[in-house]
Amino acid sequence: MTRDSFSTEVMCLMIAQGLKQAEVAERLGVTRGAVVARMKREGLEWPARRRSGTAQAFKAAKPRRPSAEDDAASLAATGGRYTALCDWARARGLSHTQALQRWHRLRLPALVRRP
Repeated sequence: MTRDSFSTEVMCLMIAQGLKQAEVAERLGVTRGAVVARMKREGLEWPARRRSGTAQAFKAAKPRRPSAEDDAASLAATGGRYTALCDWARARGLSHTQALQRWHRLRLPALVRRP
């Protein structure tokens, strides 16, 4: 297909109707990537879709973020062990590597588990 195989005005009308990118692309006979590329090239933004109450429910269910002192204390309590660090990181939405970096910033000695 050529670069201008569909009209930007027609695409904007479909967007105003509330169609999804895939639906617009299907109706115009192009790929979804072509629609996205045209939007970027023309400097247009896709309108945000509203979901009925799910965003508010998600925000309400978000856990409380511990303070820096709580973080340091709970991080020290892991003893630097892999599984404990993984659990600590997962609870805070971090990767294991980020947890390990924070552990090293505290300059705590690793606890050796003796059988």
